[in-house]
Amino acid sequence: MKQLQTLASWTLLPLLVLGGSACRTTEGGKPAEHNSQVNLAPADGPRGYVDFYTTEVRNGVAIYRLQVSDEPRLLGVVGVAPGTHYLLDARDRKAPVAETLRVSAAPGVQTFQVERDGRTFQVPIVADKVTPVEVHYVLKDRVSNYDVFRVNTRVLEPVNSEAERTSSE
Repeated sequence: MKQLQTLASWTLLPLLVLGGSACRTTEGGKPAEHNSQVNLAPADGPRGYVDFYTTEVRNGVAIYRLQVSDEPRLLGVVGVAPGTHYLLDARDRKAPVAETLRVSAAPGVQTFQVERDGRTFQVPIVADKVTPVEVHYVLKDRVSNYDVFRVNTRVLEPVNSEAERTSSE
């Protein structure tokens, strides 16, 4: 199998403090799926994909897309083991919770954000290809209702999508 080359080196996001009203693994929340999908692409146009995943399936990591207004929109939470219950804010209850998240979007460069107050990063989306994005989340401390953590992201080179591989077999 061809080794993936890194498009961008690890991007260190500064140490963040996440408010207590944010997401948490809990028995009262939504059960996580193995994989989840979000479609941002127009129905009739070309599309590419971004696969978000974490290096460890333990803590949920919120993935946002910056809109034209620079207002982040929660796409989903990744890094939660399937079946684990995860509590979302009331305004975000419809967002998927999963171990991995696939986002389909129109080709071009899309801007994403890890956690609500995290630094933004750009991902190139290529038609009929999948761009993997590895998220490395390290929980440093839990203080009362706040999590202190460090997040690194790594955007890898786009690879053939499953649909493209299936049609060529």
